[in-house]
Amino acid sequence: MRERVLEPELMDDPALNGRRHTTALRGLARLNRLSSAGAAVYGCLEDLIERATPGRPLRVLDVASGGGDVAIALAKQGKDRVAVHGCDISKRAVQRANAAARR
Repeated sequence: MRERVLEPELMDDPALNGRRHTTALRGLARLNRLSSAGAAVYGCLEDLIERATPGRPLRVLDVASGGGDVAIALAKQGKDRVAVHGCDISKRAVQRANAAARR
């Protein structure tokens, strides 16, 4: 691969039909669940979590977090040892992630 070709994500298109976007977010959540993406990220962070200041959680920002499934899984696994925040360009995805986090 000599040249990086940047193409916009379909899910980042503000004109994307709400139903299609929701379907895509559900599919992404299913893939993340089946691949144990949250546990994989936690495994990569374990050393940093151990070295974090005692009594203070490691702060993690999940950029392009979509529906928040990886961030939520990471927060669940990390309990009080990890403080996870997510952000996404899609307002719909952020709304979905906030609703899932409240549940």
